[in-house]
Amino acid sequence: WTIVERYERQSSLKIHQANPYYAEFSVYMEPLMDQPGEVFQYNELDTSKPVHVE
Repeated sequence: WTIVERYERQSSLKIHQANPYYAEFSVYMEPLMDQPGEVFQYNELDTSKPVHVE
């Protein structure tokens, strides 16, 4: 299974990762999984600049 979280701003992701429950999630989930969990980050779009479509 996969968990997908999307954030509009990088600062929102940092706030999420600083939450104490963020670390607790892995502690809770690891014993339930048959393989170690993997965390990937993918930036879908660069929203720092306007996008122009022609």
